Amino acid sequence: LEMEKEELQSALEAAEAALAQEENKVLRAPLELSQVRQESDRRLQEKEEVFENTRKNHQRAIDSMQASLEAEAKGKAEALRM
Repeated sequence: LEMEKEELQSALEAAEAALAQEENKVLRAPLELSQVRQESDRRLQEKEEVFENTRKNHQRAIDSMQASLEAEAKGKAEALRM
């Protein structure tokens, strides 16, 4: 009977240890999720900044080309009038 009690006690301790380990996993999950979410948000923000800078640079290039095109058209029109 004493041996059976010790076996049961040992099994109970093992089960309690396993339960504690699983509880720790459950408690860590929201923290890990929060960290992943923050990292994802940070990376998304960086990508959006890069995209916005690229968009602005392209818009400046388009504006510059448009101004050059208009100046060239104006120059040709003046040359044709002469």
